[in-house]
Amino acid sequence: MRQSFQPLFETAITIRDSDQPIGTHIFTALDYTKEGSELRWNALSRDAMPTAVSTRGSALERVIISPNGLDWISELVSPGSSLIISDEGISSETANDTDFVVIMSDEPQGGNQDTAS
Repeated sequence: MRQSFQPLFETAITIRDSDQPIGTHIFTALDYTKEGSELRWNALSRDAMPTAVSTRGSALERVIISPNGLDWISELVSPGSSLIISDEGISSETANDTDFVVIMSDEPQGGNQDTAS
């Protein structure tokens, strides 16, 4: 978990059925609801692999976080926070001191495009 580009904490997770594609899902907390006791979330999904069968809900259900990790997350999450679940691995674009980036391995990676004049 990072805030203002800086790591706050790390925790181990388990992905149930890790041999199955999960796709890429980005969840962003938008606002507090129920007098501040819950958050309203927006979700965006993209299946990077044609065989990915995970929906946003099933992707969340496959992520197992320790109770201690969930406690930390619950204390720190607020509107504007985002959670990314993805088959894509860590890259130089997602290291410390980087912005909110998801690189899709099956998509063109900008900067090296030929242009006609």
